[in-house]
Amino acid sequence: MAGAELVRIELGSFLSGGSRRLALEVPAGTTVRDALSLAGVPEAEVWLVAVNGLRVEMDHPLAEGDEVMVFAPVGGG
Repeated sequence: MAGAELVRIELGSFLSGGSRRLALEVPAGTTVRDALSLAGVPEAEVWLVAVNGLRVEMDHPLAEGDEVMVFAPVGGG
């Protein structure tokens, strides 16, 4: 996609392998699912996704400056 507009997002993940934060540049219109794939986050480990503090679905489109947080299921009893 030559010349596609890029947007900057922040990705924070709290999954079974630990936590990490990444700054990514992705094409405008990229979905949460696409961004997670680009970052190497296994979708099967994701239980909850929030963008800018609001829970969203995996097909939510991302915009400039969005903060994406992904969480694994919490276990215990």
